[in-house]
Amino acid sequence: MFIFESQLFPYIALVFLLVLLVFAFLLIKKYFLVKKVYFDLNEPYIPEQKKINIPDFEINYVDEGSGPTLLLLHGIGASLYIWRFLYKPLSQNYRVIALDLPGFGKSSKIVNQDYGLEAQCERVLLFLKKLNVSNT
Repeated sequence: MFIFESQLFPYIALVFLLVLLVFAFLLIKKYFLVKKVYFDLNEPYIPEQKKINIPDFEINYVDEGSGPTLLLLHGIGASLYIWRFLYKPLSQNYRVIALDLPGFGKSSKIVNQDYGLEAQCERVLLFLKKLNVSNT
């Protein structure tokens, strides 16, 4: 059975998001608080924004740095702008990819499309496949 057809999908997605938040917290704690690496909150930085097409949508994204890949996903009503203080420090050790989910930020917005969690997850997978990202 395909994971998105399962009745457990909302719970799996919630666990995934919680794990992602814990990982982000631990990463920030380990690399920015413990090592006393600070960055200036008065100097936001957004890498060059790019566009890529997936079926029905044009996705706005940034891709900067090298090393293991970190995918930054914003919440409902936000955009990749929310990560403006993390791009520079994270991209020193990682490949940082952030996208405007379809319907948000500078990505295309199409009336009568499904912008629910399952549909957005499918689009993120298509986006990653298009960028040839296999490990995040």
